[in-house]
Amino acid sequence: MGNIFGSNLTFELYQWSSEEYPKEYAVIYTSVTDKSKFCIFRLSVKPEKVQFRVADILCHSHPVRFHMEVTADRDNGLFKLRVVRIVEAGTSQTPFKDDLIFNYFCDKRVCDFVVDRHGRNNSSVTNMNWEVIHAYTVGYKTHIRLYVDIECDKITGLSAKFKGPFKCEGMIFISEEKSCSLIQREVQGKPPEHISAIVDSFFTGKQFVLFNQGKGNNLGEASLEGTQINNIGNFIGNGNYGFVEN
Repeated sequence: MGNIFGSNLTFELYQWSSEEYPKEYAVIYTSVTDKSKFCIFRLSVKPEKVQFRVADILCHSHPVRFHMEVTADRDNGLFKLRVVRIVEAGTSQTPFKDDLIFNYFCDKRVCDFVVDRHGRNNSSVTNMNWEVIHAYTVGYKTHIRLYVDIECDKITGLSAKFKGPFKCEGMIFISEEKSCSLIQREVQGKPPEHISAIVDSFFTGKQFVLFNQGKGNNLGEASLEGTQINNIGNFIGNGNYGFVEN
């Protein structure tokens, strides 16, 4: 694996299938100096549901959890986006233009999730796409960036994939993709069970509903929308606060 770009992190990619999800992916960042410190990004995909789950314990004093769930229903033979929601713990939130940003800090490292909705100007929700960008600063004007692309196709349903991780030069989220280089890793099978267990575990957090079919869908008001959804799918709780059950 090795120390990549002086970031003091190693990177591993995984792909497998499970009984519930035909497509499962994981990306793991691990500290070079302390193997007990890591961040796992897990992506579970089937036509009716996508789950993007993150457990970041690179900073033991400030663990971060992030769980995004996207669901779709079949209506008259066509898939339509149903609900997009996030439960997080350990971040602060900032709406910015048409994005919702979740920020947190790890020692001197600035970390962000940026959630962006594509196709928002299209009156149809059958092909609405979403993108999540996660970035770590690892040096002056250097950061590690990972993309998650989620698409809802009216015929085939939901699909999702990772892009990256990339090592990027320039200010975080301002630098262009051409300033980024792909961190090449060999794709392995299932990730280590003790790491998967962390991202599968319960946590208490704040819920945001970013899209709810038939209701207002302003990302800047996502936290208010969260009070209207309780006990649906794997999200258990009341109002904006609850925990995630897998």
